[in-house]
Amino acid sequence: MSYFHKWEDFPKKINPKKGNSGEIVSTEKVLVKRGRVEPGVNFDGSLHRHQEDQFMVMISGKLKMKIDTEEDWIENGGFSVIPGNVWHGLLEVGEEGAEYYEIMGPGRMDYLMGFVGIVGNEYKSK
Repeated sequence: MSYFHKWEDFPKKINPKKGNSGEIVSTEKVLVKRGRVEPGVNFDGSLHRHQEDQFMVMISGKLKMKIDTEEDWIENGGFSVIPGNVWHGLLEVGEEGAEYYEIMGPGRMDYLMGFVGIVGNEYKSK
């Protein structure tokens, strides 16, 4: 087992929303994703929740997010904290797109490429 890696060594996972992609690494205790949202991506306002706690740490650009009843922009250097089982979702992306780290604990095997099984998210529409 190697303890040192590069993001480029992991396959890019394309999310269902066009223009939203990233690389993911996970253990049983923590998941880290380096994600990107291309400029102009339209989000439908739907929310989801899962049992894991989640942090979104912006590297560049900005994203507008809804967490529970609060909405705000997360910009370069900022981050959001999403407790487990709280409804949340992305609403908009800034003109330049966005790059971020997503950190979840415990880890999620269902986020990994090739996973076959039950996904741990619950969804609701806008």
